[in-house]
Amino acid sequence: MPDFIKIVLLLVVAYGLGCISTGYYVVRLLAGRDLRTLGSASTGALNASRILGKKGFVLTFLGDTIKGAVAMGIGVWMRESPRVLVGILLVVVLGHIWPVQLHFHGGRGLATALGAGLVFDYRLTLVVGLVALVLALITRQYNAGVLIAMAISPLVARWRTYDTPVVVGFIALAVIIWIAHWPHLVRMASEIRTGLRRK
Repeated sequence: MPDFIKIVLLLVVAYGLGCISTGYYVVRLLAGRDLRTLGSASTGALNASRILGKKGFVLTFLGDTIKGAVAMGIGVWMRESPRVLVGILLVVVLGHIWPVQLHFHGGRGLATALGAGLVFDYRLTLVVGLVALVLALITRQYNAGVLIAMAISPLVARWRTYDTPVVVGFIALAVIIWIAHWPHLVRMASEIRTGLRRK
């Protein structure tokens, strides 16, 4: 099989796996409701927990993480280059955020990126995760910590000695995650403005 066709097939499979919106199907199965119309309207673990409690969070988080790991695992098993693997990372996250069968209305992409990232390079992923945790504890804002950590992930990729195309891939991943979290960014900006006015 020509390399180009193999890569295209890998990316199609990765997108298809990303489209398996765990939270949507878990909530539909256990509660008979459409998660896209509830809470934050995301199909991710946090929103699923608002409907099903801890069970919803755990099932959704594990499902979304595993599908990212499986997509990346296929690429690693086929001994693809880091450039192809970072493409798989991007596409499986795109599938999670914009699943075609749910009219492109999915989650925010973090758990899926975590699963794929751990298989791609667990050291890089753990460093980014640690930064996110520390920033979340300092700012007391989970989303702020994650978004800032994602913004520095290209620097961590460079520190891990990946070449420019891979670093650009992490820049693209950060942009995608930021776009998916746009409502949170708007809310945080509003809270900052309100705080400044009070001072």
